[in-house]
Amino acid sequence: MNKVNVELGATYYIPEGNEEKVLSSLEGMSLVEIEDYLVNQYLEIPSDDRLQEETIQDFNSFFENESENVITPTAHTETIRQIHPLPYNATLYLNSTVFSPTGAAGTFTYQNVRSYGVTYPPTFTGFYYKVEKIDHRIHPNRKAVGIDIKGHPENAKGIALAIVLRTQHIFNAG
Repeated sequence: MNKVNVELGATYYIPEGNEEKVLSSLEGMSLVEIEDYLVNQYLEIPSDDRLQEETIQDFNSFFENESENVITPTAHTETIRQIHPLPYNATLYLNSTVFSPTGAAGTFTYQNVRSYGVTYPPTFTGFYYKVEKIDHRIHPNRKAVGIDIKGHPENAKGIALAIVLRTQHIFNAG
């Protein structure tokens, strides 16, 4: 792992608690096979994502910014799912119920947040956005919900890159 880090400028490490997972997933592989695996995994990462700390929006300006991801519901009360792409093949989602007294665009407010989180393609085997902490806030006027995520890239074998991923996104009710 150290050799690949030096040669490629990678930042591989094993997160605390993943030691057994990594050892068992690499069991039976030679050092050359492990090195080839790490090199190939690293080269599969788009170069823009390799050394990235992502802050999509300044969360302190949560009350002033608007999301590009606006869903306009078709009924006065509707359950909706909103999504936003993240690095490392992940997608942020927000499931909620919105309400509008008129049904006109721009008049909807969030009635409740049912769930939120990060999803990945089911067959994806490369690095993914491993969430360490996720939280949400609803704006006082209930027209926006902000999601704050902190994590790092990690692969299925439990090997991680020493990159802090920080995403802050604001969804609008519509």
